[in-house]
Amino acid sequence: MGSGEMLSNTENRIENTGWDYLDYRKVDTREYVESGIADGSLEVIEAIKTGKLGAEQGKIGQEVISWSEGENGEPIKEKVATVKADEETGEPGWIVTKLDEEGNPLVDHNGYLNQWIIPDKKFKEKYEADAEHPGVFKPAGGPQKFVETKENLTISQWGNKMNMPKGSFINVTNPDDMYAVNPRDFRDTYQKVGEGSSLDSFEEPTTWDNLAEKMTS
Repeated sequence: MGSGEMLSNTENRIENTGWDYLDYRKVDTREYVESGIADGSLEVIEAIKTGKLGAEQGKIGQEVISWSEGENGEPIKEKVATVKADEETGEPGWIVTKLDEEGNPLVDHNGYLNQWIIPDKKFKEKYEADAEHPGVFKPAGGPQKFVETKENLTISQWGNKMNMPKGSFINVTNPDDMYAVNPRDFRDTYQKVGEGSSLDSFEEPTTWDNLAEKMTS
């Protein structure tokens, strides 16, 4: 994908965002995960990312709309974000696009590209260039830890409001950098490791610090 081929969802603006009839509960991600693991309502699973992405550094101020789907396939506008300079590297964020098995930009049945923005530092930590395919990137690193949400939630992610349908997954590998993946993207790009939770049940009230220690052990 060259710079002249960057595709965008910004022209696909419709009023039916999926927000009209779905109720989202606004939560603090950290508190939601902490309490859910402590009371046993959230189970930690491990998964490894297998899908590849097309990616380019965006231009400061460039807008990207991220779309998902509800349980019946209806379009849901997850978030509207703009490319910003990374606070640590000073470089613009990356606009990433999910690719199909042939390496083409994936368009869902509602006509939307699957795109989002990743800050420069995070992108370079999580992805590496595919030497055989310019503009294509593959995941770096090993298995990561997730919890599956049990309801529709609204969270703050990398400075933007994000709507997460029930059954989304929150990456809890790094408790200081948790982020969400909607059910469709998780299904398409991750493969679960093992049968279930990598954590034992907790016998006493748990603080976030020792939860984090258990997650990374």
